[in-house]
Amino acid sequence: MKKKLLFLVFPLVFMSLVLHGQDNVWDFGNDVTNFPVGPAFSDTRVIDGLTLVGGGSDFATIEPNSGTWTDGYSSTNRLKSEGNSSVDGSGLPTRRYMEFPVDGSVTVKLWFRFSGSGVPRAVVVADASGTEVMRFDSVGDSDRRYIEADYTGGATTLLVFSEGNAVNYYKLETATIAPPTEDKVWDFGNDTTNFPVGPAFSDTRVIDGLTLVGGGSDFATVEPNSGTWDDGYSSTNRLKSEGNSSVDGSGLPTRRYMEFPITGPVSVKLWYRFSGSGTPRAVVISDNTGAEVARFDSLGDSDRRYLEANYTGSGTSILVFSENNAVNYYKLEVSSTLLSTNDETLGINTNIKSVNDRVFISNVHSSTQVDIYTITGSRQKTIKTNNDIDFILSPGIYIARIKTNKGEKSIKFITY
Repeated sequence: MKKKLLFLVFPLVFMSLVLHGQDNVWDFGNDVTNFPVGPAFSDTRVIDGLTLVGGGSDFATIEPNSGTWTDGYSSTNRLKSEGNSSVDGSGLPTRRYMEFPVDGSVTVKLWFRFSGSGVPRAVVVADASGTEVMRFDSVGDSDRRYIEADYTGGATTLLVFSEGNAVNYYKLETATIAPPTEDKVWDFGNDTTNFPVGPAFSDTRVIDGLTLVGGGSDFATVEPNSGTWDDGYSSTNRLKSEGNSSVDGSGLPTRRYMEFPITGPVSVKLWYRFSGSGTPRAVVISDNTGAEVARFDSLGDSDRRYLEANYTGSGTSILVFSENNAVNYYKLEVSSTLLSTNDETLGINTNIKSVNDRVFISNVHSSTQVDIYTITGSRQKTIKTNNDIDFILSPGIYIARIKTNKGEKSIKFITY
């Protein structure tokens, strides 16, 4: 994937943070011991491990400003920046920023607010080289914003700062990221603690190690939707995607996708369902280069589906996304225990190929159903067989859906 960080929303101010531990909270809005209300200051200060770097005129003022964020955080005061961070050509701030050193991977969280004027501005988190971990651009609204991002590199200094104009800061947090575990379950359909029913969201979120990357309009809605799959899984809710993932030329999604890190070979399992319209679409699992681990193409049926496959490469990020149209997600699972060839859905032995106008279904070892559709979604033929079979089909482009007791897969083929 193109980036490996998480972000929600937060204003721009160029700050570089310096701290001695990786788990810290700097609550400008409520900690009156470390951040008492007072006049503007311009000198560089180190407060509880956080370096506030001055330069030029005044850096900031701590003044009363109460409010409550959507996540429940409330402030009494604010750290009001008196201007931007004057970023140089390398992308590094030269004044009015905060910084802290880290030993390795950390999550950075920031509660902030722009001033409300119509001047374009951005808030940025970057490493010591100027490589951005996260940024949020705005034309100067006054919404109370929260943003978080994962820095996943080695030891460095992280900076928080603003471009274009000032930002008001309320709270800054850092937390050590635990080494990735290969065995995780994200149950959108039943885990109401991590995935509660609620309105559509468009921001990027990290929930229990899974990054849900937003972009564009709404990403998804968690809403009631009960059902039972053939393998026995049952759901109460669903994560309803609000559109496709806008896949680029390299096969990578640019919005509305999920991502999680792995350190080596894993099996990935996904419970999902299409919306039922007749628009062609696909659900895809890939690595962060766009190389597909698994995919399932459909013309838009509403069957409850289960897809699993092995990733056998080295450490990477695994992405889950949709092409052409939306997908409803119910459960996602990753395990360090690889699937056997017979258990892997994409390893179903049954295959289909065409030679001129003749179609061959081969490697049939059990009761198998093959539904053949035109590219426009019209079902042309259904075959139920326990043996290899071949037949004639008029010229065209088709999608064959193969179902066995091991799972199902789809294959596109052409006759002429």
